[in-house]
Amino acid sequence: LGAMQAMMASEALYFGAAAMDPATRDFFRWITFLVATPVVYYAGWPFLRGAWQQLRWRRPGMDLLVATSVLLAWGASTIETLRGGPHVYFDAAVMFVLFLLATREIEGAVRRRTLAAAALLARRQPATARVIEAAGDRTVDAASLAPGARVRVASGEVLPADGTLSSAEGAFDESLLSGESRPILRRAGDAVLAGSLCSAAAIEFTVTRAGPDTTLAQLARLALRAGASRPRIAALADRVAAGFVLVMLGLAALTAVAWLAIAPERALPAALAVLAVS
Repeated sequence: LGAMQAMMASEALYFGAAAMDPATRDFFRWITFLVATPVVYYAGWPFLRGAWQQLRWRRPGMDLLVATSVLLAWGASTIETLRGGPHVYFDAAVMFVLFLLATREIEGAVRRRTLAAAALLARRQPATARVIEAAGDRTVDAASLAPGARVRVASGEVLPADGTLSSAEGAFDESLLSGESRPILRRAGDAVLAGSLCSAAAIEFTVTRAGPDTTLAQLARLALRAGASRPRIAALADRVAAGFVLVMLGLAALTAVAWLAIAPERALPAALAVLAVS
């Protein structure tokens, strides 16, 4: 919300500056300053804190680059506002924070969704199973099932283990495992999977894999691993970040020095552009 308001005021400064008297221009600048400051120091605090930690540990990373860009844009704009200079860049500072926080939120949402899927898979595993014995059915702990055991599953119940269907046929909802929304018809001898829902008549099957060896348990482990780990490209980015950040800060500084010699009024916009692209 703050970024949108700061950008609206900046739009007035960009497109209406020629028709504004200095008092009106300064009014818009101070309004933008008041809105942009909490965006930079409150919403942008994760980047500022991360940059400080990277400086303390002497391990420059992307937070340092982001914080430098944001603080440079905000600080230069504040100075220009105080002395009535020609340009302010509050919109650049708030856009850095807005878009980078948005990408972090998207990444966090994907990670949370992955972990929620893993938790759902883990909860789908039944705690008990109905084993068929000569003396009749006996309810046992699902974790104690062993290959070769015969299990009966009533309609509406979830299979506690992987196995081979013994009944003539059965319909199974495997949506949690495969995404297929319609029940799948299995016949005698077909493989059936733990976590699938028996959606028609009761069935019997022979256990082939139980406990941590089932397809359901393997999927849950994969989902947890995916939620807890980072892609290889992200790990590579972390390794090269320190050198990249130092190179980009150096390039921004060289750009500013070069433009100070050519056209001083363009030095800050040019340095900010380098940081924005980085």
